[in-house]
Amino acid sequence: MKKVLLIIFAVFAFALEIPIQEHYKIKIPIGNITILEFPFKIKGIKSTTFMPLFKNKTSDILPPPPELKGNYLPPPNKKNKKAQVQSVSPTKAPVVITKGANIITLYPHKFGKFTLIVWGYKYPIMLDIEVVNNANIRYFKFVDYSTKKESAKAFEAVPHEKVIKKLMAYLFNRKTPKGYDSIVGNKRYKLNGFEFVLVRKIVGDRYEGSEWVLKNLTKDTVKLYEQMFYRNGIYAIAIENPILKPGESTRLFIVSKKGAI
Repeated sequence: MKKVLLIIFAVFAFALEIPIQEHYKIKIPIGNITILEFPFKIKGIKSTTFMPLFKNKTSDILPPPPELKGNYLPPPNKKNKKAQVQSVSPTKAPVVITKGANIITLYPHKFGKFTLIVWGYKYPIMLDIEVVNNANIRYFKFVDYSTKKESAKAFEAVPHEKVIKKLMAYLFNRKTPKGYDSIVGNKRYKLNGFEFVLVRKIVGDRYEGSEWVLKNLTKDTVKLYEQMFYRNGIYAIAIENPILKPGESTRLFIVSKKGAI
């Protein structure tokens, strides 16, 4: 399990978020795991015949990673749903395809093209996939932006104080409200004897929340007050540990107007 999580973490470094649509063309790297994530529960998939780009030599066929079991998913069979997953020799299948609740994992062994059709959305999603040698993106996250925006608006359609209180709870528990985007932090700076490191942001329609790690760089024990960090556009601040000895850190939570931080 730990090994699989490490692989997924590495893949996230090359993630691409794209709006969901009926037809899309993507390129995936040979000999590497590629993950397709969808904003719905996958009801079925169908893969067309794999078309090699050129004659693959025996030496070009790559072995599968140990995490994949060699399950190849042929076209769905309505008469016998149990027969939808067929176990075959990994070296014989040009692409190993595994399906989860809302994720499809691809591991291609040969250069070529094929089409993958995914059911579960309000219309089938057709993906023309090409296996190449120099594709950098290994995680494709398909997003229904219209649905996300509606969910974010519904979350924020309560009194201002309640939105702030709920967002603080989500930040503290490191969760994300429905319809909000969770963005990994990429800010780090030093100011007035403190180091600020942005851990993540959750961004909605009109509000956003951010989690920071605040470190005391001074040689003195300091007491923190919320008023120290207020500025225009910030609605609320919470400090996990308000007293910091030299070198100690604490979590700092900020709820603000969208775009203020």
